[in-house]
Amino acid sequence: MSVVVPKMNFIVENESVDLVQSYGFLNSNAEMDETVRSLVEQMNPLFRLIEIEKACQLMATEIERTRRRVNALEYMTIPQLKETIKYIQMKLEENERANITRLIKIKNMKK
Repeated sequence: MSVVVPKMNFIVENESVDLVQSYGFLNSNAEMDETVRSLVEQMNPLFRLIEIEKACQLMATEIERTRRRVNALEYMTIPQLKETIKYIQMKLEENERANITRLIKIKNMKK
């Protein structure tokens, strides 16, 4: 759909959990350590989800823009063009009838 979707690259400098643990060990327990470790493990899937979500947002924006264009064509431009075609056809038919009438008058004048 000609939508430019950014490819995101996330760089984790140190995947060591020890550097992430910036809280004191005195007032925390083992569940806190396990929670932080689990969070670090889930970072890459979360980053991938962020990338997919951004792509979906861009696609949704483009779909909305396309829908507006289609509606403008369907409800405005096409009916106006049909009306214009009808008007031109009526004018051409009127000119043709006028020419036929003129030819008949000229023919009658020659007689």
